[in-house]
Amino acid sequence: MFDDRMRGPYSMAGFGLDVPYSNAQGSTVTASAGTGTLCGTTGNAIALQAMLADLGFYSGTIDGIMGTGTRNAVKAFASAKGVDPGVYYASGAICQAIMDAYEAKHASAPAAASAPAAAPQISTRLFFNPALIAAFSKPTAPAGSAPAAAAPSGGVTGWWAAQSKTTKIGIGVGAAAVVLLGLYAATSSKAPAMTPNRASPKPRTCRTKAPKGYPKKRSAYAHPECFMYPLNTKARVRSAASRFGKHRRRYSPAVRAKIKARLDRAKKKFHIGQYR
Repeated sequence: MFDDRMRGPYSMAGFGLDVPYSNAQGSTVTASAGTGTLCGTTGNAIALQAMLADLGFYSGTIDGIMGTGTRNAVKAFASAKGVDPGVYYASGAICQAIMDAYEAKHASAPAAASAPAAAPQISTRLFFNPALIAAFSKPTAPAGSAPAAAAPSGGVTGWWAAQSKTTKIGIGVGAAAVVLLGLYAATSSKAPAMTPNRASPKPRTCRTKAPKGYPKKRSAYAHPECFMYPLNTKARVRSAASRFGKHRRRYSPAVRAKIKARLDRAKKKFHIGQYR
């Protein structure tokens, strides 16, 4: 099924999934998974181990080493799901099956619905304080004027008719303020809560000239417009493939396809990965 021979740098085919896992320092980092060799773009099996651990098939250390424990976990998953585990290292169909199971597990867990925030209670004591109403209700008749007529009876209508103009204006302004504050509070309570989703990566800065010590010609780069991903040596091709695998989402599909095509030609030239 699997053998112990280590292969060289791996194919970048099959970008598909970012898998979070805890590294040796206890920090949460992300590995790229796809359908290439070892289900990862750099061939270190970290994404493969992280997915199998999340699915309950792998309990070892997530170290990127394709040891016996990792191979046994792949075999156990393949046996449980009825998938061909492959001939040497995990790749192709088994990687796709593991990614599908990983995504299905997390997609099937519905996010806990957060209870809507209660609308703030607005006190009406300021506007309907009996003392304030009584103060505004006192008639202000000039000296020597005839006494005011008795307030007509008739419940609320009679009470309202008995109020002075100043009192009516004050009550109207207070009522309008309460309505406006209530509308503002209701609108604010329906605003969507901020969620800790991973921010979109910032676009890469485009260089205007080659870095010191790197090729001067644009044609020596996988991304010639920005002097990025040098391809003039075998080591730099490997490094460029690894870095592009981590940052590929920062490019548009068209630019991503051009960079990948240049990287594939360079790997073929230096006999890297599937071109060995």
